[in-house]
Amino acid sequence: MKKWTTALLVILLTWTVLAALQSAIDLDHIMSQFLGHIQVERTETSTHTSVGIDQLLVESRNGSITLLGNDEGDEIIIEAHYRARAASESSATKMLEQMTTRISQVGDRLVIQADFGNTSVKGAISYTITLPHSLIVDAKTSNGSVEAMDLSGDLNINTSNGRIVVISQQGPQNLVAHTSNGSIRINTVPESGGQYILRTSNGSVQVKLPEDLGVALKAQTSNGNITLGNGQWTHTREQSRRQVEAQRGNGEFRLEIVTSNGSIRLGDD
Repeated sequence: MKKWTTALLVILLTWTVLAALQSAIDLDHIMSQFLGHIQVERTETSTHTSVGIDQLLVESRNGSITLLGNDEGDEIIIEAHYRARAASESSATKMLEQMTTRISQVGDRLVIQADFGNTSVKGAISYTITLPHSLIVDAKTSNGSVEAMDLSGDLNINTSNGRIVVISQQGPQNLVAHTSNGSIRINTVPESGGQYILRTSNGSVQVKLPEDLGVALKAQTSNGNITLGNGQWTHTREQSRRQVEAQRGNGEFRLEIVTSNGSIRLGDD
C-alpha cells in the first residue's frame, strides 16, 4: 500500500512540475506526438523560368507529388500544399509556419526540396508541378503517391509508401519506378530502344503499351499471377506462374517488373 501511495505522489508531483514549466516547455508539442488531431493548411504557388533547364529534381517527405507536362509558356509552376497537425491549433500553426520550399538552380537542373524546419512527422508537403514535357525528372517522396502526366523525358520515381501512376501519349523512353508499398500503373507510348524498370514490394503492376511495340520482358512476383498482353510472345526461358521471360516482336524495348506481393498484368492500347 505504501508503494502505491509513493508512486501516486510521484505522478502528481511530475504533472505539477510540468504545469509550472509550461512556458518553457511546449507541452502541446509533446502531446501532439500522441494526440495530434488539429490540422491547419496553406497553399503557395511560385514560378521559375524553364529557359536553360533540362532536368528537374523534386524531393518531399510525407506528401504526394504530381507532375503535369505542359509546353505553353516558358515557366515551371510549383504549387506547394502544406499541412501540419498537432494537439492544438496554435501548435499546428507554429509547425506550419516553419514549413517552406527551397528552390535552387544548379547548372541546367532545377532543384525543389521540401523543408520541414523543426517540425515533427505530423507535417506534410505535397507538390503539383507544371513543367515542359521533355524535361528529365527525378521525383522522390518518403510517404505519398507520385503521378506523372504527359511527360516524354526520362523519369526516375521513388516513394517508400504510395502508388505510382505514369500516363503519357508520347514517352518517356526510359523509366525507373520504385515503391515499397503501393501499386504501379503505366500507360505510355515509349520509343523502341528504351527501358522501364518497375519494382514494388507490396502491390500490383499494370502496364499498357502499344501493341506493335517490340518488348523483351522479365517479370517476377512472389505472390500473384502474370498476364501477358496481345501479340505473339516467345518465351526465352522456362516460365512459371510467377516468373516469365518472354519477347514480343524485335524485343528492342526492355521491360523489367518485380513485385513481392501482387499480380502483374500487361495490356495494349
